[in-house]
Amino acid sequence: MEKLYFWTLVFIFVSGVFTWITLYFITAGYGRYGSKKWGPAINPKLGWMIMESPVVILPIVFAFLGNVNAVTGVMLGIWLSHYIQRDLIYPFLIKNGAKMPLSIIAMSLFFNCMNGFVNGYWLFFLSKYEKYETSWFVTPQFIIGTILFYCGLFINIQSDHIVRNLRKENGPGYHIPMKGFHKYVANPNYFGEIVEWAGWAILTWSVPGLAFVFFTMANLVPRAHRNRQWYVEKFGDKYPKSRKRVFPFIY
Repeated sequence: MEKLYFWTLVFIFVSGVFTWITLYFITAGYGRYGSKKWGPAINPKLGWMIMESPVVILPIVFAFLGNVNAVTGVMLGIWLSHYIQRDLIYPFLIKNGAKMPLSIIAMSLFFNCMNGFVNGYWLFFLSKYEKYETSWFVTPQFIIGTILFYCGLFINIQSDHIVRNLRKENGPGYHIPMKGFHKYVANPNYFGEIVEWAGWAILTWSVPGLAFVFFTMANLVPRAHRNRQWYVEKFGDKYPKSRKRVFPFIY
């Protein structure tokens, strides 16, 4: 199992590099970029629930099969605080979302299986090498990482909420979000998610955590670039020129 764990980590890092480069040239076909060329599509609520399910199920299974202590139990709770929201709450908040291609679901499902595996296996089988004792709760990495995680989660949820309510506040069609972190970046939900998983990498101080935040950036940074392009093309000079893609004041 440890060999599978090792090579899965290697694959995540290598595929992350490929994904980061590729997504600057190919726009993933979901959301506003949905297209029939990506194949059959299904209800986005169902799509989200299917593709996010492995990162809920696998860590819980590993917790039952492996070694759980106070620290790894809290870490599992932190992990699930994101994924229960993403898998069981967020899908039901989607309003009139475009259908999600099965091809996109399959790719996401594949990554989430790998991600749930390496992070779950680390926490409940390999974490003995990190010695997660109760003193871990007062280490700088746990405190800083947890604060970052929940700041990112707040930014992510708030940003999605602002976008969902744009049509209620401004009428049909697309509008420029002007509240929250939307003032600073075109994709604050992506920024929030990157901050979350950077926090996770720090609070666990683990290679799987690092792999996850790296792949998250590989997936979301190019998409943030494309989203900002879309806003500029759609709204022209009305779109704030100072607004960055995903990292406030930087990119």
